[in-house]
Amino acid sequence: MRAPILTKREFQIIEYLAAGITRDEIARDIKVSPETVKLHTKNILRKFDSASVRDGAADIQAIVRAYGKNGLGHQIFNTSVIVTAVIDPDKKRAQWEIKSQGYVVCGVVKDLTLATIKHNHLTNLLMNGVVPEIVTNSSSLAEYRVVLDCPLDQGKPIDRFTNFTEWPPKEAAIQEISYMTGTPCSQLSLDVQFLGEEDITLGLKVFVGLKSQDFKNNPDISFSQNGNRAGLTVKNPSMETLYVVSMEP
Repeated sequence: MRAPILTKREFQIIEYLAAGITRDEIARDIKVSPETVKLHTKNILRKFDSASVRDGAADIQAIVRAYGKNGLGHQIFNTSVIVTAVIDPDKKRAQWEIKSQGYVVCGVVKDLTLATIKHNHLTNLLMNGVVPEIVTNSSSLAEYRVVLDCPLDQGKPIDRFTNFTEWPPKEAAIQEISYMTGTPCSQLSLDVQFLGEEDITLGLKVFVGLKSQDFKNNPDISFSQNGNRAGLTVKNPSMETLYVVSMEP
């Protein structure tokens, strides 16, 4: 589902609803009348397109987990993410482009960030045409940031265009491309092309954590190959799911 735009009071109340707190208990805690809580809850359910709190419980809990006070700290919902990766014939370099469109769900967005697993080296990295600064540089993770000239308030659209060149470790070759959205999203599209290859088989693996997931009967995942190119489309991808397109033996 798309993340709804909620007022500060509505965000406060869905935290209680997600925890199963009753209307009277919410009213006492935030010092308003039960009727006021009822009115806010009615507006919340309308935004979630749900008939009741029970009917919308799963969606409410998902939003609280992603955007709530004690949640994962997200602020943005992406309506679409389009990723293109083109691997050179010698498999020593991959050119990436990542285009995303979305909007601010809560708070004020002051910067754009990108997190990468640090097993390969990145060069020529640009985020909306700007060279980012490195804010985290551990042995396993690199995080980059670009500060926005004009911070974006709740409800404002946000477009991002990231491009970079990926290099494998010395003596290694790029045999696969992996991507995780890391942010709530409506649709992910991943296009991978291995230049210089004519007779190859490309496969898809899906991981949640270290556990491989069976995706073949999942109607939200579509994977196809055309020559040296593979295309993946995922509706409502999980933030923690890793999608890996690879050359098969």
